[in-house]
Amino acid sequence: GMGESDAGVWFASIGYLDTLEHYALIQESIEIVKQERHGVPFGAFTTGIITTDLPPLLSLGLDVIQVSLWASNPKDFEAATGRKDFGAVCGFMVQAAEEGVTLEAAVIPEFASAARDLALSLGAQNVHVYEKP
Repeated sequence: GMGESDAGVWFASIGYLDTLEHYALIQESIEIVKQERHGVPFGAFTTGIITTDLPPLLSLGLDVIQVSLWASNPKDFEAATGRKDFGAVCGFMVQAAEEGVTLEAAVIPEFASAARDLALSLGAQNVHVYEKP
């Protein structure tokens, strides 16, 4: 059974495409599960780097989206990820928050304090500290 502390079902992808690039599959999966089970929470992990046009995020049926923010500035973000798209990640977070999505952020310990502050200012309701991926 689903208890109050049950994390539910989380969608994640490894590889070239971000989890939310598979939004149609996510949406369909959630609809199928909800036909049989009510109250199951759904979440998705994302880099926030989306290359396709997404439908409104709330239409996906996700209860929460966790964004890998990792750091609080472009230099530290690049050091943590090897990528130079910090602005796109921040922009995605603002857009998701403006759409009314329950938003969380993932940060790493060495940048946790400043990154937590940034994540909250971008609309995250919760921040998780993880070891560097």
